Amino acid sequence: MPIRHTLASFSNCLTLNVHSKEKILISISGGQDSTCLALFVLLYKELFLLNKVSTIGFLHCQHHWSPLSLRMANHLDLWVSQLGKLGLKLNFYSSIPVYPISSEASGRRWRLKLLKCLSNKYDYHLNLTGHTVNDELETFLMEILVRGFLNPIRTNYINNIKINKPFYCMSRYEIAKICINWQIPVFSDSSNMDLLFTRARFRNELFNILKCLYNPQIENTLIQIIQTKTREKVDYFFTYKNSYTFIYLSNNKIILNRSQINQLPKITRYRLWRNCFQILGAFDIGFYWIEKCRLYSQLKTTFSFCLINNIELKGIQNQLILSKVKN
Repeated sequence: MPIRHTLASFSNCLTLNVHSKEKILISISGGQDSTCLALFVLLYKELFLLNKVSTIGFLHCQHHWSPLSLRMANHLDLWVSQLGKLGLKLNFYSSIPVYPISSEASGRRWRLKLLKCLSNKYDYHLNLTGHTVNDELETFLMEILVRGFLNPIRTNYINNIKINKPFYCMSRYEIAKICINWQIPVFSDSSNMDLLFTRARFRNELFNILKCLYNPQIENTLIQIIQTKTREKVDYFFTYKNSYTFIYLSNNKIILNRSQINQLPKITRYRLWRNCFQILGAFDIGFYWIEKCRLYSQLKTTFSFCLINNIELKGIQNQLILSKVKN
């Protein structure tokens, strides 16, 4: 049952501080996923969190990728005003870019920057997005086939912003059923069908080909692969984090025991270096940098050099220090 499934997702996600009033900021595009999420947050607040949530805000980002972008913003503004007439108090933020958004990646960075600015300025404690399990599968395939690297563990913190995704265990089909049955006013985003975007090609072409010609249950297969990779990654980190390999471990700095690392098998050292880079937020480190780190740790006593993504490696005595360099 989609409704019961949704309420279970919210009960796991919205773990709020009972001692203070919380503020929730929802990223909304006007499509079925984010609009359904926004409506459920409002209902959930009125039913269960009336005394725990003080403010709910909607953030809409106009990318201007199509002529319909302004119409989408007007549609959301009208919907919010209608909700206000029902006694639901909301803060609606709509933003346009100063410079043209040239790619999906730059659009994502712009949205995250807006989230961070609004969260800091207006003290929003919880940021919600309407990503579903289909978005997770698309990202997984894009990492494997396009970007050439894999990030099996996804954190709720992006650029020091806590982001929760209550619909991550639900599919778009379930969300669509809820929208149809509840007659939720959604506005279709034309960019989702524009094959100029990589994600749209994966969504509308690649998945259909894989389903029709190779595996009708491709979604379930990919979900199992993602869960297996995540479990392997967690076990790997648990093993080495609790050994003498790591002296200090955080999101900004890692101190490694050089003698312990150099005693590991070569393939294990490669994996360890790559995983250390991923902890610091660099998921596209190539073979050259990993091999350079491995050789320097073996052959040079003291050294220091900068890698990509503002990451610095220092070697002193029996320690190797990986850290993020502040701009």
